[in-house]
Parts: sequence; C-alpha cells; structure tokens
Amino acid sequence: MVIITEKIKNFVNFQKLGYVATISADNTPNLSPKGTIIVLDESSLAFADIHSPQTVENLKRNPSIEINFHITRNLESKAQSKPSSQLKSKN
Repeated sequence: MVIITEKIKNFVNFQKLGYVATISADNTPNLSPKGTIIVLDESSLAFADIHSPQTVENLKRNPSIEINFHITRNLESKAQSKPSSQLKSKN
C-alpha cells in the first residue's frame, strides 16, 4: 500500500492541474485533465467526475491509473510558507 506523506499532500494541494491517464478497452491511452484532484486519505487520491465518462469507464474495467501534475515554479516556497499567525518575531 502506498502511504501519502505530508510532503506529497502539500504538493497535491498546491497544484491547480493534473492529468489522469487510463487505458481504454482497445488498449489505447486516455489522458484527461483534472483540476479537482485531492488527497482523500493516507493512501488515496480522488477527483470530481465532471465530464469524465471515458475515464470512469476505463477505471471500472481496469483500475490502473497514472496521475501527473504540472509543477509550478513557486511550489517549494508555497509548500513551505506559513500563515502570518504562525510566524514569530525575532526581536
């Protein structure tokens, strides 16, 4: 079982767009953009079923899936930033 670490959870939460790849019945690839991917629990990701009939059909037949994200340049700084209420003064 895959464990989704806090670092991976932060990564997924800061992404605006991911691509879900599945395999069609005739073994052709199906690539579908998703802007709704979330961490569901410590071992699962989820996305909204918005106009995804082919992706859902493919997953029902074959649960193999690959998810890729477009990495933003500011990911590292966003993932490590803290709300101002958590920052401490160095006076």
